Amino acid sequence: MRIALLGAIFALVAWGFAANNQRQLDGIRQREALKDKTPAPHNITRLHDPANLLTPAQQRELEEFLNYFTARYGLAVSVYIADPAASEAGPQPGELLIFLDPEREKADLRAGNVFAKALGPEFIAELAQTHFPPYFQEKRWADGLAAALSKIEAHFK
Repeated sequence: MRIALLGAIFALVAWGFAANNQRQLDGIRQREALKDKTPAPHNITRLHDPANLLTPAQQRELEEFLNYFTARYGLAVSVYIADPAASEAGPQPGELLIFLDPEREKADLRAGNVFAKALGPEFIAELAQTHFPPYFQEKRWADGLAAALSKIEAHFK
């Protein structure tokens, strides 16, 4: 009887220890997720703006365009308003990743195979290197993003 009671107490303590450890790990993961500035994995969302630099209206319009583009052409464009260096995300074959960092005035476009063939490396480089800088300097990068998306769509028409 004493051995069974001792075994039950040991099992209860072990369960309590494991439950407490799991609760502590969950809390740490939640705190780290809030601090994390890297973009979400590209499969989760088409628009990732962790600092909410876009207005709700701009976000809504951009999401509508990204959904329209995917529905019309079967290709995905994902936009991240974040430091491009913070993510090593690579695009899927039918995906274009656009990283914009207005604070550092950086633009990075990463094209999957289908996008790379359709747009061409020169066009992608032109967008990143010459299209966005004037918009960054004038603090109109959201307008630059809209213009870039229009140029990309024009390539497919």
